Amino acid sequence: MLRLTLRTLLAYLDDTLDPAQAKDMGRRVAESDFAQETVERIKNVTRRRRLAAPAVDQEDSRADANTIAEYLDNSLPSEQIAELEAAALKHDVLLAEVAASHQILTLVLGEPAKVPPTARQRMYGLVKGPEALPNRKPSAVVPPIAGVAPPPTEVVPVMDEDLIGTLRGSRKFLWAGGFVAILAALVVAVWMAIPAPPEPGHGQGYVAFATAPNPVVSLPKMPDAKPGVVDPKIPNGTEPKMPPVAVAPLPEPRVVMDVIMPPMPKDVSAERKAIGLYDTPTQPLLVRKADSTKWELVKPDDGRLFSTDTFMALPGFHPSVKLDNGTQFELWGNIPEFLNVPALESRVTFYLPPEGFDADLTLHAGRVFIRAPADKKDVKIRVRFLEEIWNIVLTEAGTEIAIDRLGEPAKSPIFDPVILESPRSLVYLGVIKGEASAQVGLANSGPLAAGSKFKWDSKGGRADIAPANDPDEAALSDRWSVRIPGTPAAKDIEKAIEEWKRRAAVSKGMLDADFDAVLRDSKEPVSHRALAAWYLQATDNIPVLLDSLELDSSPVRDAVVRAARHWCAQSPDREKAFAIFLAEKKTYPDDQRTLVQALLRSRDDAAPGTTDQLFRLLRHERLAIRELARFQLAQLDPLSAEEAGYEAAAEATRRADQIVNWQKKFMRK
Repeated sequence: MLRLTLRTLLAYLDDTLDPAQAKDMGRRVAESDFAQETVERIKNVTRRRRLAAPAVDQEDSRADANTIAEYLDNSLPSEQIAELEAAALKHDVLLAEVAASHQILTLVLGEPAKVPPTARQRMYGLVKGPEALPNRKPSAVVPPIAGVAPPPTEVVPVMDEDLIGTLRGSRKFLWAGGFVAILAALVVAVWMAIPAPPEPGHGQGYVAFATAPNPVVSLPKMPDAKPGVVDPKIPNGTEPKMPPVAVAPLPEPRVVMDVIMPPMPKDVSAERKAIGLYDTPTQPLLVRKADSTKWELVKPDDGRLFSTDTFMALPGFHPSVKLDNGTQFELWGNIPEFLNVPALESRVTFYLPPEGFDADLTLHAGRVFIRAPADKKDVKIRVRFLEEIWNIVLTEAGTEIAIDRLGEPAKSPIFDPVILESPRSLVYLGVIKGEASAQVGLANSGPLAAGSKFKWDSKGGRADIAPANDPDEAALSDRWSVRIPGTPAAKDIEKAIEEWKRRAAVSKGMLDADFDAVLRDSKEPVSHRALAAWYLQATDNIPVLLDSLELDSSPVRDAVVRAARHWCAQSPDREKAFAIFLAEKKTYPDDQRTLVQALLRSRDDAAPGTTDQLFRLLRHERLAIRELARFQLAQLDPLSAEEAGYEAAAEATRRADQIVNWQKKFMRK
């Protein structure tokens, strides 16, 4: 029987114990408060950014790589084991080093990288001696890393004092093999990072994959059932297995993820040059430089902002960029509790303007307020989105306009869609003060006075003056309102935003690790965790968002679902990109991945049988799918959802009772 120590905890977390040992270890962890705290510390320190490597002292070998290697190999003397574990539990830096090393080697040796033959030939060409022979057969026995089961041909006894497995053979062969495997993974990454040439005939916009038809999948047919009656063939407290789902293969993704980093328009200057200043230090602004894939916080003392860089206001933040010519752009990050429009983060890329223009930018998402200088008339601004180009003139000095670029999830039948529709995009141009006009292709809006609105709908064709009774504004009294409502939810979120501003002010750079840690931390307020979900999708951290569909809190899971739907709705190819991220989650079988993808769409209320199928999915074995089904039903009838109080993470018998209660109340007056 394994003892409860740091190494057994690492083996338990990295899922390298056999089922009986894992069950026993889980019981021990549940009984020990200290073990639970240590597990949380390990998770936090391995995710924490900016955590420096441990300093190596000649008189203290505990942080030495060889010492940690011997510890993981179970070849370190027992007195040094106790000393190393005590130091690791005391110092986060050393704990992160030990835990991350175990995790990396478990992945590398447990899931060998697939190396293309050409890459393998090139790798072996770098080595001199027998290893350089490309046709040399590998060793028949691979020495296991601690906690990883060895090949079935060799039986390794587990000793009581061996906490996560015993290594056999010389340690140098293990680490040499580990080094070669890591090098192979790096070579594959570089090889795949070479961007594919653009497809001929492709227009501008978001293009993530080689042109291939979007796979149409068929979801399982569910038996009919009467509304309000639980299927008698499904006993209470059991989880029905879903029928297998046939899934067409996904297209191979291009590693240069144009969905994440939209390509630069062909008719703009690629020159990176200082264009303006960030002049609102109390409102955090993020930047992704043209030569980087990472979002960084702009510091007030960083000085100039540059063209071709992309800038973003996270939901709830309102930073301002002032160009050298005096034109001001306020990026307005929205929160649903503040204004009920499908806009969250605001993201723009500035370019050097062509002759005769004062500004040239792409509005990737969200809202931006634009203000002309108080002493300048006829300010000309070119605004781009998707494949559209609008030339806007702020006619009077001091004119202020606002532009919303909104995305709504694709609306189609959730189950068995014949045609998968693209998300709907809406763009509104509103004149807040002064006068403006917009040239769109050959059409001109004419003078737009204060209060006017100009609208473009991806499903409706050309841009035009917004109708007086606009169905897309039926629930809005003032689209351009910046006032925070007095509702309890809005006040709660406002406090959470102020806390995130405080954290940004003391941050040394990236915040995405903090988003992840806060989202997963059950001790954090729900409003803080919900904002973290919005922020993760804004920074395109979809893999972490996917993992969060099965968190402990129902309101937090609800925020994660909304964030994932919003992300997919921002461009036509994001649903494909989401499928790629989902395919990388090996814990999801094909049928479950298909259901997750389908349940993120906007439902088609007229589709027959949809409600009954959603109620059946409330019994699914997967928490993420139960939560998505709950969300869809709550969208259809919010009142009955609130009254029923269905909790997707509850015990099966309790969920069954909640389902019966919900079905009785559903859509009944």
